[in-house]
Amino acid sequence: MPRNILFIIFIILITVFQISFLFEFSFLRNYVNLILIALVFITVMVNSKAGLIFAIISGLILDFYSPFSFGIYLTALIIPVFIITNLFKKLLARKTIYTLIAAALTSTVIFQIAVLLISNLLFWFNWNEINYTLNIEYLYTLLRQLITHTIIISILFIITNFLSEKLKSKFLISERI
Repeated sequence: MPRNILFIIFIILITVFQISFLFEFSFLRNYVNLILIALVFITVMVNSKAGLIFAIISGLILDFYSPFSFGIYLTALIIPVFIITNLFKKLLARKTIYTLIAAALTSTVIFQIAVLLISNLLFWFNWNEINYTLNIEYLYTLLRQLITHTIIISILFIITNFLSEKLKSKFLISERI
C-alpha cells in the first residue's frame, strides 16, 4: 500500500512540476513534456497498468489547468499507453534503449496528433475555443520535441541500467555471504 501512495505522489509531483515550473520557460514548455516521457518510461519499464494509472491521474490534473476542453489531455495520454502496450506485446518484446526510444518517439507523435485532432474536432463542434493549426512551426516544434525526448529517455535508460546493474551486483554479493 505505501508503494502505491508513493507512486501517486510521484505522479502528482511530476505533473505539478510540468505545470508550474516547465511552463514558465518557453523553450522547455514547447520542447519537453516530462509527463509523456515519464509515461513512456513507466509503461515500458514497469508495466502497462502503472502507465495507465499514470496517464489517468496526470491527464486529469492537466485537464484542470488546461485551456482546452476537459478530457483532451486525458484522452491524448491514454492513447499512447494502449499503442505502446500492443506494440511491445507484438513487436518489441525486449527492453533495450532502442525499443525505449522507439516507444518515446511513437508516443510523442501519437500524443501530438491526438491533441491536434481532438481539439480541432471539438472546435468544429464549438465545444473548444482553441484551434490548433498544422503548420511548419508546429512541425518544427514536434521535431525539436522528438529530439529532446530521445535525449532525455536515453539518459534515463542509461541511468536506470547503471543503477540496476549496481543493485544486482550488490544483491549477488550479499547473497553469497
